[in-house]
Order: sequence, then structure tokens, then C-alpha cells
Amino acid sequence: ATAGRRFHTEAKVINDPIHSSIELHPCLLTVIDTPQFQRLRSLKQLGAASWVYPAAMHSRFEHSIGVSHLATKLLKSIKEKQPELNITDMDILCVGLAGLCHDLGHGPFSHLFDGEFLRGRDWAHEEGSVLMLRYLLEDNGIDLNVLYGMSRRDLIFVEELILGKMVDGGTAGRKGRPREKAFLYDIINNERSGFDVDKLDYILRDSYYTGVEVSTGTNVDRIAQMARVLADENGTLTISFPEKSVFALFGVFHARVWLHSIVYQHKVVKACEYMIRDALLAANDVLKFRSKLTGKLMSMYESVEDMSVFAQLKDSVLDLIELSQDPAIKPAQDLLARLHRRDLYRCCGSVELPQKIPTKEKSAKERSIAAELLQVALAEGQSLEADDFIVEIMLVHHGKGSSNPMDGLRFYAKRTGQFLNDPAGLHSAGDAEMLEIDNPPLSQQSYSSTMTASGGGTRCFKISQEKYGGAILPSRMGVNGVRVFAKQSEKRDTIAMAFREWTRKQLQASPLCHNTQQSDDEANCDAQLGSDEDRYDNGALADGDQTVAQVSPSDVQAAEGPAPKFVNNNVVQAEAGRRTARLAYLQELDEDED
Repeated sequence: ATAGRRFHTEAKVINDPIHSSIELHPCLLTVIDTPQFQRLRSLKQLGAASWVYPAAMHSRFEHSIGVSHLATKLLKSIKEKQPELNITDMDILCVGLAGLCHDLGHGPFSHLFDGEFLRGRDWAHEEGSVLMLRYLLEDNGIDLNVLYGMSRRDLIFVEELILGKMVDGGTAGRKGRPREKAFLYDIINNERSGFDVDKLDYILRDSYYTGVEVSTGTNVDRIAQMARVLADENGTLTISFPEKSVFALFGVFHARVWLHSIVYQHKVVKACEYMIRDALLAANDVLKFRSKLTGKLMSMYESVEDMSVFAQLKDSVLDLIELSQDPAIKPAQDLLARLHRRDLYRCCGSVELPQKIPTKEKSAKERSIAAELLQVALAEGQSLEADDFIVEIMLVHHGKGSSNPMDGLRFYAKRTGQFLNDPAGLHSAGDAEMLEIDNPPLSQQSYSSTMTASGGGTRCFKISQEKYGGAILPSRMGVNGVRVFAKQSEKRDTIAMAFREWTRKQLQASPLCHNTQQSDDEANCDAQLGSDEDRYDNGALADGDQTVAQVSPSDVQAAEGPAPKFVNNNVVQAEAGRRTARLAYLQELDEDED
């Protein structure tokens, strides 16, 4: 595998439509030029979204390079502004390598594979990324220590950056870097708030290629320039941002919700993904891949046990299914033929659930609802089988489930940032905006010198929701909904009827009837339940599966800029008061600074 290998010794600059010029370290180039990394070219970033958004053909390959670039850029900016943190070139290289390799563990059609095809298996793509990185280095004879001076501890650090909270022992079990460099772990996979460079790149990139315009409220260059490292309330050095940027940073989480609502969880995208999943399941016992390590033939489901097999799985597995001459694979071929004819699974309706469904209980809840729908159909004298439909429990949130991701971010006052740039000129020991650490706990004294250097004892802080919440926060941070898909058109009316009756009995509500191609039964549904406008007011779910509220003309005039007739109530609450609250908050900051 190492024959003819080229190990890079010079950096290279490439062009990217999102970040313009990207400079890549020789180590990153050596990893990129391997079959295992090049495989990412054949994994679509957005799975089946291209069936709805035709230009969404971008891959995990360019996303991974973009994440590496942003991680490197952010850390270099912090190093330049705060040399006392002792950020080394190796720290920067490790973070860049982790960003580059964080998605190596994705299978065909990305989250469809590990989220649906492998459902029920103890597997996460972060774990797969670490295993694939190890296999990549071994298979290609890449010795990072000899070539680039990366120690065993550095490689452990890279793996910990990829794994995030999945590190054995949690944050206390980290071995790659000491506590005074804990802030490095928040760059790639930020478990505290979900605000990381992975999210920044995929929001910008997915928006660009789908044509769905979103605003993050700021740009990545400004985020890198504003970032500072300060001790938080626990004495842990943390990446923080100017207090005035609270609205702009929430824009990133807002953009995430918007993309989930109208792209990632679009009902037709999900219908296509379920068809591809069913095709992969139907072909699983037929398609076999030979291990380069053991010579054993393994199925797609077994591939996660052997990275030499997993490395062979790409989106092109659909081509293997279509070209197969084995008659046993015909059910999978028939599904793919339907996909090409756009004879898709059809969404029969959706409704919001009043309670949060934990992720580990999702499958059980779906099976429970499916059984209840069968009972409803039976009571109505209709013939329905479990394999005729799919029940989907979905969650749309801002990045931290039912929690507010802003609670995980930390901020600093304006003059703190000025002090860090010019400690001799602008710092005042009596500044009311700064909280002094006169007597740090014993657990902090081992790195108190670093804390002191990073802002003269100044802490970063959490901003209370009362300061900004009325302007931007939704009533709930995470909303569960349920959708039902019919696999065959002839069963669609029966399934829609059963779902409608179930919704009325179980939730005392009415579902949103998806009538893009309206059937007679759905027309009756509209007549019984009222117009779409009425159902929006009653709290039914839109395509993005979130409640929407009607806005009065006076509210629209009070809002900042023109507003649509209907705004998503779980994307931004009380839009009419947003501008007033923001101006009041900024005025308060100005008064404090005076």
C-alpha cells in the first residue's frame, strides 16, 4: 500500500467557493492524498437532498477541508492576539488534522447510513472517524512522528478532538492536552454549546449549494478576530466572544434550525432517504465486500467491524445494486427504479408532539405509534400492514436538544478585549465590567499564571437569557414531531385517515395534511379541519415540523425589515419586539462602558 507514496514537505494553496484561498500544511496534504480520504469525494454531504435541491452535490471531501481551514484560522488568530497562552504550532497542526479527519467515519449518504441503516447498532460516525484515521495511517505507511514530529500524545489529542464527549471518562479522561489548554477541545466538536467550526462550515456550504439563503448574523473572519480565551466561572480557560455579539452568534443556531426545517428534514428529502435505506437493507444480504485484512466477505451492516471493508462503501453502492445480476437483489433494484421515476414514498401528515422524546426512546415510540395506527385502521374496517408505512419521530432544535445553546457560550466585556490587545493602556483594576480572581482555588493554582496572563485575572461570563431572550429565543428550544409516510400510493388515503384519527384521539389535535398532490381523502381533510391558515393558527406543523404563528400588520411594521405573513414560532419568537429589545440591550452596554 505504501509503494509510490508521496509524502508532502511543502504547503499548498487551493481555492474554495466558501472560504476563498485555503493553505494546507504538508501533513494535511499527505493525509488527503490517500484512498481513504479521497473516498470522501464519493459521499454526498447532504445524503438524498439532491433529489430536492439539484445543486446539493457537494461532498464530505470539501467540507472536511473547510473545517480544517476554519479551525486553523481561528487558533492562529487566538495565538497572535494572546501569545501568553503558549499555543504551539503543533497544537495548530493537531486541531487542523482533527478538522480534516472528523468525518472519515461516515458511510454512504452520510447520516442516512449511521442514523437509519445502522439503527440499533452501537455505532457513531465519530468513532468510525478515529478507526478510519488509524487504518489510513497504517495502510499508507504514514509515520506522523518521523515525517512531521507528531508524538503519540499528539495523535491521542487529535482523536479526542474528533470524539468530543465520547472520550472514555468524559472531559476528565482527556490525555492529549493539559487543563490549561482545555479550550482547544471546543474548536472542532464543542459539547458545551455546539458552536464550533464544523457547524460554521456546513451552514455556509449547505446554504450555498442548496440555494437556501440563511444569515448567521456575522462572518467567519469576524468570529475568528473577536475570539478571546478567558477563564470562565469555574476557572477553565474558555473561548469567548464580545458581549455585543450575542445576537449575531445566536444567528448561527437560528441558521441551523432553518436548514433543518427546509432542507435536512424536508419531507421529500426524508422520503427519498427512506427509499434508499430500504434499498440498502434489501441488498444487504446479497452484496458482499472482501476484507483486505482477513479476506473475509462481509455485508454492509458488518462493514463497521473492519475499516478495510468500510472504506469500500461509497454512494456508488447504489450503482452496484442496479448493475447486479443476482435475482435476489431485485426488490432493492425495484426501489431504486421507483426513485428514478420519482414514484416516491409520500408523506401523509405531520403533527407536533407535546412532550420531548429522548433519542434512546425514539425507535420504541415509533413502533408504539405504528401499532396504534394499525389498530385505528382495523377499527375502521381498513386493511393495513406494518410494512405499508413509516412512522418518523423527528426533532428540530438549535444544536443542544431542549437546552439553550447560548447558555454554553461565554462572553467578555468590550474593554476586556481592548485590554488583551493592549494590556498597558486600557486595563483598569476597578473596571466594573471585570471580575477579579483574587484567591483562585487550589485546583486552579497549577495554571493560575496562564489565567493571569490571559486578561489579568479577568473572567468571561454567561449572559442571562433575560438580557436577550425576549428578542430571539423561541418558547421551546427543541420540538418533537411525528410524520407518517406511505410506501405505496394506493395505501396513502387509508394511512392518512388512520393518522388523522390517531392524532385526534391521542393529541386532541389535527395533523397538517400534506396535499402537494392532493388525494380525495386529503381534500375532505381540508374541508373538515379548515384552511391551511387555520391549521397554522392551531399549532400544526409545517414542512419543517415546527409551530407557526400569524403576525398582525402592526407587528410586521414594528419588526425589523419586511416580514412574511407567517413566521416560524420556534425559529424566532416575538419577532415584532426583536429590534426594540436589541436596541435597548446595546444602549445598556454603551451606558456601562461610559
